[in-house]
Amino acid sequence: MPVSDKRSMRIRGTIGKYDQNGWMGTSSGTTALADFSVMKMVFHLMFPVLFFGCLGFALATIVRSGNGAAAVLVSIGLFLWILTEPLEGSRWNLFYNPFAQLEAYEAMVQSQTTFYNRAYLLAGSGALLLLGLLRLQQRERYMQG
Repeated sequence: MPVSDKRSMRIRGTIGKYDQNGWMGTSSGTTALADFSVMKMVFHLMFPVLFFGCLGFALATIVRSGNGAAAVLVSIGLFLWILTEPLEGSRWNLFYNPFAQLEAYEAMVQSQTTFYNRAYLLAGSGALLLLGLLRLQQRERYMQG
């Protein structure tokens, strides 16, 4: 395929750089369509994932059924997703996005909100993990030795 055809096929309006052939990120490795670090995004994404994992574990020990715990967890997730708009910008929002584009004067408030949001998610994950382990200990009979 000639170079002119390749250049006409590229996607317009995306964030990124094109190489000498007109393809986005083929030789330079810039295939991400975001202006922030992917590793930083993964770091911030792990907090809600950990929270939902610990919540699922605690629910599975309380409900005593994997399918029932999954149904309850999906219901809770949908309820928390509905609360995303009223809690937007709050430190209590489970789906808080620290990469939202804000004004320069809001950067300090955003960093503080992000810190407290991640701290609350981490504390909640620890509490739910301990609750699940406590319920698991009460549920299973341990051998007396």
